[in-house]
Amino acid sequence: MKRINYLLMAATALVIASCNLAGGDEYANIATEMCECVNKSSNALSPEFKDAIIMADGDLNKFQTSALELQRKNPEKFQKELQEIMQSETCMNNIELKYQDLYTREKKEVVQDNLLNAMKENGDCKFTYSLIKIVLSAQK
Repeated sequence: MKRINYLLMAATALVIASCNLAGGDEYANIATEMCECVNKSSNALSPEFKDAIIMADGDLNKFQTSALELQRKNPEKFQKELQEIMQSETCMNNIELKYQDLYTREKKEVVQDNLLNAMKENGDCKFTYSLIKIVLSAQK
């Protein structure tokens, strides 16, 4: 579970860093880039692991319950999948660097909501959208 927490913290850093965005188009651009990054990094994940994240829909407790069950069933596979998903950290850091100079006067929560809405509208972002919602849920 420590690796899940590390992954959640890495995704949190990107969401927080994206709180300096300029406008609506930038939200859509960042959402698309984040989703492409995470989708590429998660190609090797089992459907069960992806479903655990998607079905949790931002509910950290629900995800932890599913993750513990996956870990119990096959600890080696679970650890390998955690390592796979953590590979998205590199490209997410690159996205953060790309957009770090864009600024807004909006509150952090508004920026997060705008970014999540952009992800929700993007049909290829279901997994990333759910993952980020779990990250934000873990921060509360």
